[in-house]
Amino acid sequence: MPDPVKRPIALPLLIAACAAIIAMFFSLEIYPALREPLAANIDPDRLGDLSSNLSSGLGFVYTAHGRLVPAFDRGPLYPALVAAMMLVSGSRSFVPVQVFQSLLHGGTCFLVFLIAGRLVSRRGAIAAQCLAGLHPMLIWYTPRVWIETTHTFLVTLTVFMLMSLEDRPAAPRAAWAGAVIGITALAKSVILPFAAVAALGLGLRKERRLLPAAAALLGTALLVVIPWTVRNYEAGGRLIPVHTSFGLNRVQGDAIAENWSSMPFSTLEIWSKGKASIDSILAPSGEEPGSPAGDRILGRASVAYSLSHPLFALWRTAVNAITFCYLSESTAKSLFLAAVEFPLMICAALGARRLWRRGPRGRIPGLLLGYFVIVHMLIVGWARYSVPVVPVAIVLAVALFSLPVEESPPDA
Repeated sequence: MPDPVKRPIALPLLIAACAAIIAMFFSLEIYPALREPLAANIDPDRLGDLSSNLSSGLGFVYTAHGRLVPAFDRGPLYPALVAAMMLVSGSRSFVPVQVFQSLLHGGTCFLVFLIAGRLVSRRGAIAAQCLAGLHPMLIWYTPRVWIETTHTFLVTLTVFMLMSLEDRPAAPRAAWAGAVIGITALAKSVILPFAAVAALGLGLRKERRLLPAAAALLGTALLVVIPWTVRNYEAGGRLIPVHTSFGLNRVQGDAIAENWSSMPFSTLEIWSKGKASIDSILAPSGEEPGSPAGDRILGRASVAYSLSHPLFALWRTAVNAITFCYLSESTAKSLFLAAVEFPLMICAALGARRLWRRGPRGRIPGLLLGYFVIVHMLIVGWARYSVPVVPVAIVLAVALFSLPVEESPPDA
């Protein structure tokens, strides 16, 4: 099989650089003009406050009502990156973050080429890279202090590492892949169980030589995460692998299902309904949604309701699977995303089916995409949460229309 890394990469590198420049131009020139008309808050999750406190030596804490409160609702990786940029720049300006995220966007596009190059023709790989470089959802998050651009890069890197592992299965390579999964989990914990999925995929084969690789993959991923788990236990008194938010998102997923028929195109309206439910559930305890105890209360209440109302559980699962592809802040944005994402996801599903027959390497992108869809339809289906798998979906969609590597003409 041709290795895309060993083939001419001048053009893919140029495309990646162009993608970074486009994202940088959007971040520094276009986004400032759109920010107020679209009410696009640059830091809606208060990550700037968290990162500023971290860079000042105050710890992983929020500033709330004049006091410092330990943060449990965010993974440490992204705030640490933003804090490092604040230290280097000597200010709380978000411009270095925007430049960094634009460069990461370019890096993601290059990874798309490398991944697609292992599955389809060179022309197909170039096409996938171009589509990723111009995809509006990937560019939209580069100017904002949100985790999506970093998380997208790491998820795409995870796919590349797992595919490289399939090419030459060995414990050292598996350990590197596990480390990448662990680092990705420190950005957002949704990927962590996928380490077990990937390890099982290796360990359940009949070849005993793959068992050490499976153990190395899962073990390294857990070793990377465990120190932060210990921090959470010491600070909050509960076992939290990376961060809270399961309960909050479960209740918001309930709100999507309850209100989707009357509010199918606006997260803001549904979010307010979910916030009212969260406040009602937590009122007797006085806990905050992001606290360890508050998140546990919310999670238990949501799961208990689904178990006692199985038809609603089925409905919420189906609805959140649909909204995962398009539901955003406004009707216009939701309709735009629906027009872009539904065709992409349909083609990706068909492309995944085509690649599935070609063995373990071809199955990895489809497995990860399916994993993300299943996890979010069981928890909450905002379109924002689908961003990290957009590059993988693009690769799969291109695979539907492009010749597989083995079938490519010699000059492809």
